[in-house]
Amino acid sequence: MFVNLFRRNQPVVLFLLVLLVPLTWPGPLAGAAHAREQLAGGMPLAQAVGGLLADLPWLAWVLGLVLTAALALQFDQLANRAGLFDRPNHLVALLLPATLVLGPNGGWADPALLGLPFVTWSMVRAWAVQGRSQVFGELFDAGLLLGLATLWYVPYAFVVVAVWAGVAVMRPFQWRDYLLPVLGMGVVLFLAWGVLRLSGAAPWEPLRTVATGAATAVHHRSALWLAFMLLLVLPMALIGIKAFLDHYQRCIMREKNVRSAFVALSLVMVVLVTFELLLNGTFPSALLAAPMAVVMGYGLLRPRRVFLAELAFLGLVAGAAWMRWGG
Repeated sequence: MFVNLFRRNQPVVLFLLVLLVPLTWPGPLAGAAHAREQLAGGMPLAQAVGGLLADLPWLAWVLGLVLTAALALQFDQLANRAGLFDRPNHLVALLLPATLVLGPNGGWADPALLGLPFVTWSMVRAWAVQGRSQVFGELFDAGLLLGLATLWYVPYAFVVVAVWAGVAVMRPFQWRDYLLPVLGMGVVLFLAWGVLRLSGAAPWEPLRTVATGAATAVHHRSALWLAFMLLLVLPMALIGIKAFLDHYQRCIMREKNVRSAFVALSLVMVVLVTFELLLNGTFPSALLAAPMAVVMGYGLLRPRRVFLAELAFLGLVAGAAWMRWGG
């Protein structure tokens, strides 16, 4: 039922997220301690929110729910506007809450989750350069938004590589196209550094904000969790990758450019996940949620057996809810 409804271009089905998001959002304890630890030792904006949540603990629940729903709608809109699929649908909005929960922190408001909306807005601006002759404003805006994302979570500065890759496949090479995102990001970071310096804050050490340790990280490494990942999540991801590659070979050049830009963004996120794993032994769930939702969406867009797609999605939601509330 859910997959069949969200495969169609009917925005009214997005109201069903009111039921889905609370079901898969983190339970009372999962990920909360690690998220608080990351906020307290994070970038300036993350520290500000961390202090607010320390005074108002109930706000973490509200913020997590709002962010999860907002990101589902935001990336769903990006996927449809950019043309990541060959026809409009809302499968990304359906899948993103569940894929977000699959990671260690779930939907708790950690720095990576708080900065992800700015990364998504940056991609909206960066991917708008295709077919445009004057793109200085779009690329500068993309850099500004990445700068804001970096003030939440410093590894997001590396996403500028995804912006460059998208520009490289969408436009002929011009050195200014590669300089503008860096300039926009630099303006935001310089202004933030100036404000902190004038306010008398402690010395700014951005790289130290990533090394938070993994003592309080949440992992589900039981045999049941491993079986769930291998028997359901991995097959769904592989089927989605195959469907993505099959469609990539058939689509026109303009569509290939957008999909190549998405692949570049996904690879950057994989690099950030690898970096986090090597440094802290864990990674923020937000880094892989959107790429996983798009890939799985391809697998559910044209299933050979609709009832199998429905069962797979229900199993994904059931597993995600168990991981958060009963794991």
